[in-house]
Amino acid sequence: MPGKNLSLFASLRELYDTARGVRSTAELDVFLDRAARLIGETLGWGSVVVNIHRRAWDDFYVTTVHGDDAARDALLGTSQAWDAWGPLMHARFDRRGAYMVPHDSIDFDGLGIYVYDPPPVSDDSPGRWHHEDLLIVPMPSGSGELNGILSVDHPASGLVPSDDDLDALVIIASAAGAALDQTREATANAEHRAALQELLAVSTRIADARSTDVVLEAVCHGIRDALGFDRAAVVLPGADGRALQGVAAAGWDLDDPALRLDMRSSRWRSCCGPSTTRTAASCSPTRTPSGSSGCASPTTSRATTASARGRGTATG
Repeated sequence: MPGKNLSLFASLRELYDTARGVRSTAELDVFLDRAARLIGETLGWGSVVVNIHRRAWDDFYVTTVHGDDAARDALLGTSQAWDAWGPLMHARFDRRGAYMVPHDSIDFDGLGIYVYDPPPVSDDSPGRWHHEDLLIVPMPSGSGELNGILSVDHPASGLVPSDDDLDALVIIASAAGAALDQTREATANAEHRAALQELLAVSTRIADARSTDVVLEAVCHGIRDALGFDRAAVVLPGADGRALQGVAAAGWDLDDPALRLDMRSSRWRSCCGPSTTRTAASCSPTRTPSGSSGCASPTTSRATTASARGRGTATG
């Protein structure tokens, strides 16, 4: 037993050191797969699922599954909202930083959370793991936010985990949270550098422009490429003064109906109308991943920039 503990300690230490060097999404995927295999093969859990928090959607997306093919097919790529996870992380289930949720302590069906459950093995003896028990471990960020949730099931021992088992899971989940921090920081820095380079390029194009059309096209492409949107457009009032019509766009056709906005409509008034501001506003005709209306702060008194943000990644 001492030799096994030393081996586990060495594996945990190595995993934590590796987490500090993760910088890219590809490296993160490799790290999470390694962590899941360590939990499955060394700690003896038959199913290991990594749920990453996606900030744009505020949900938890399954990126890694260690277990049989049926579990992988059923869970990989699925997502759950925080409303489903929150009740499972109540203080009454807290055990040494993990959350042990007995099968008879909560209405899982009422939560709407999906759990892969193979054919049960009936054994209600004290200390035995019930096939509907649930064990989840938070993956914290350095600032205390929740980067993800680690879920394990089907222990090879058939027993409820010991304190030592829980401590090992908490260490691995913390390492995974640190790896996510590193990846997000590196990604944000790279995006910031790219955005600055694009904005400098846009500034040059605008300075060299010889017409309004060229300026507006440069603005649209700059918004799309520098700020991470799929589409951007500038719309101006038409001759009748009742509608806005697209005059420049990146990712849209100018004759797209989405770029014609009736200034008398309730949609326009709620987003950019006089009751909101006397100037036009930046407004998205499609919903953003965060679920907001797409309206932003006022921009110019003559034009509205319409934009649709692109989809995020699994790392949020």
